[in-house]
Amino acid sequence: WAPQGKTADIAGNRAKLAHLPHPSRVSKGFGQEGRWGQFMFPSIYKLRNGRLMTRVCVGGDAYPRNYLYYVSEDGGANWQHFASYDQNNQRAVEKPGSEIALRLPDGEELQVLEPWMPSEIRVAGLNVKSYPGGYHRLGDLPRDMQGVRLFTRKPGQEQWTEERAYLDPDILVKEKDPFFGSTSLAPLTMHWLSENHILKDGSLMTTFLRGVPMLSELRPDGTLDQVSHPIMRSYDRGRTWKFQGAIPPCTFLPFWLPGKATLRAHVLEFPNGNWVAAFRHGGMYSSGGGPLVIRKSSDQGKSWSEPKAIRVPGVNPLGLMLGNGIAVFSYNRPGVFLTFCADGKGDLWGNDMTLVKGWRHQRNENSCGNGCFLATGPDRFIYVYTQWDVPDPWGQPRQAVIAQEFVVSKKDGRR
Repeated sequence: WAPQGKTADIAGNRAKLAHLPHPSRVSKGFGQEGRWGQFMFPSIYKLRNGRLMTRVCVGGDAYPRNYLYYVSEDGGANWQHFASYDQNNQRAVEKPGSEIALRLPDGEELQVLEPWMPSEIRVAGLNVKSYPGGYHRLGDLPRDMQGVRLFTRKPGQEQWTEERAYLDPDILVKEKDPFFGSTSLAPLTMHWLSENHILKDGSLMTTFLRGVPMLSELRPDGTLDQVSHPIMRSYDRGRTWKFQGAIPPCTFLPFWLPGKATLRAHVLEFPNGNWVAAFRHGGMYSSGGGPLVIRKSSDQGKSWSEPKAIRVPGVNPLGLMLGNGIAVFSYNRPGVFLTFCADGKGDLWGNDMTLVKGWRHQRNENSCGNGCFLATGPDRFIYVYTQWDVPDPWGQPRQAVIAQEFVVSKKDGRR
């Protein structure tokens, strides 16, 4: 079941796709080249009309973000530059950029705004209880502060309908999030599309970029326990989200290593019912990424197995379950890698592929380490990722975004 496939280079070397400019020729209006590159966080989507779209963040690891959009009419073999935008409001992007959405099995589409536009939280003048660390219970705030803007569209409907997605009232939130510089609802919507799963029973399940405290994490003395990584579930097509469980922080690394918290978890539902979470972990390896760690749950996220480190680099893992029962996780930085599982349970991972080699010095990353999957059939997918040493037309190394298709099957029926 070794994967194979075709590659389209968004730098324009191996497919007809518009060039991204060399970093030395990028205008200052798009920001300065950062440690993880000028072009970052590529994401890929299938639009309503069947076209594929890749969206690339421009300007480094910063908020707000500017984007480049590319469209493919032939399933990802060739790409065309569509537009560049430096708008903070995703709703301002014209078609087909505004068509990016989570599509439910019956065709209904859901959109949540980007994380710098959550509901504003202002507690001044409100008679609400304050918890240690400056937190407030979401359910104690006015109703219009308890959710984020949700846009929905039925099959055949052209215009989007604005609604509201309400989050679990026992989430603890701050007026300002120290990482994002915006309200603490920001991490709740971060990577919402790529981290969202439609489960076998039709419900939706999502994880968050960073740990968000819950009321259940308060100790008897009123202080907060270690922040966990919550999983939310919706049984009403994304309108309300309830706490399903939490992925516990790791404790097996030496006490002197920073960042024991779970970061950027991605959960897959396996054919036997297991949920398998792969997550980035703070530690010694490159950019605070630490090893790739997995936990398993047999009760849909309520309890989890002990953590197991399975690979050395582990920044920002992302996963995909194919229709043929084969799962794939990416793990990154330094380098970009894929690992596969065909046992239906999430126990055996192997047949790893190196897409971008890791450089010898761990701080010289050659990819932003944030890729994205799109299933294109029961046995195939496209993965988009970045690589910083692709030759340009003059033979000089340049930053590139690559879309690569893989075909995956079980060889001779063996697992």
